[in-house]
Amino acid sequence: MSLVLKQYGLVFGSPCPCGSGQQVQACCLRGDHFHRDQAATAPPLPRTGHARGGCYASPLSDCSSKLSAEHYVSKAILDLLNAPTPSGSGKPKDLRVKGLHWIPDGEERCIPPDALKAKVLCTRHNSALSGLDAMAAQFFLALDAIDEEFGPREAEAAERVRVFNGHDVERWLLKMTCGLAASGCVDHGWVKPTDSDIPQEWLHVLFGDTEFGPMQGLYVPVEIGRRYQGTRGIHISVLGRNTDEGGKLAGLGVQVRTYPFVFSMSPRPSDPRLIQGVRHAFRPDEIEVTCSGEVRSIVLTWDGPHDGGKLTFTAEAAT
Repeated sequence: MSLVLKQYGLVFGSPCPCGSGQQVQACCLRGDHFHRDQAATAPPLPRTGHARGGCYASPLSDCSSKLSAEHYVSKAILDLLNAPTPSGSGKPKDLRVKGLHWIPDGEERCIPPDALKAKVLCTRHNSALSGLDAMAAQFFLALDAIDEEFGPREAEAAERVRVFNGHDVERWLLKMTCGLAASGCVDHGWVKPTDSDIPQEWLHVLFGDTEFGPMQGLYVPVEIGRRYQGTRGIHISVLGRNTDEGGKLAGLGVQVRTYPFVFSMSPRPSDPRLIQGVRHAFRPDEIEVTCSGEVRSIVLTWDGPHDGGKLTFTAEAAT
């Protein structure tokens, strides 16, 4: 038996932990490790040669003629947050939001998912990113299921391991970064994102023309031990960089449930893994959550340079 299968309590013939429904040996198992292929994000050929005004990907000159409404955060996740929890707690229409420019400072409002969208992509580019939205919903549900299981409510046991391509997670976060900038909906102190903050280089990465640059991408705090907080949702903060022209958008800090992530498109040459005084790992291989002897894992597979290794959250048992 493959050592990686034994590690996670799987056997040949088990459903692949990527969620495809295929048997693991015919899907993401590569000898003694997992590897999940990246989602395709390039619009289908032939290229259109058209740049649609209002689409933040228009510099690529591959637009359709019509704009579509793009959700700042993936609609699939907003719908999940707008529904009861897996264990039945919570209630629909309880999507709580704060920090947008049209909500007063410190105020939190309950709003429908469709209030968090703007026409910032053409239909062609929006459709090309649909695979990232599907992956993002799976990623949220995987973390959600772990916290439901280990939290103060009864829930079915989460799968022992789920596998994601780490670059898909990064491109989803890049999509969110671009959408927030193009919509102009965030006013975060000295960082006021606009579509002028979206370099063409970012668009080539988002739509699969090029890979991320050195040290661009996903960072996770190295010391992650935590107390269970039970927060169901996504908290987003804007990261900026100082320039001679003022604050410029550099990425996002994103907390999914109680799991913190940093997405950065602005390498810090002095010490890129030290973010706001906290040591981070660049592209870890695994995020492990332990509680009372039970272990659940999120495996991230990479095609480019990465630190690798395993980071561990320790959740308190429900009382």
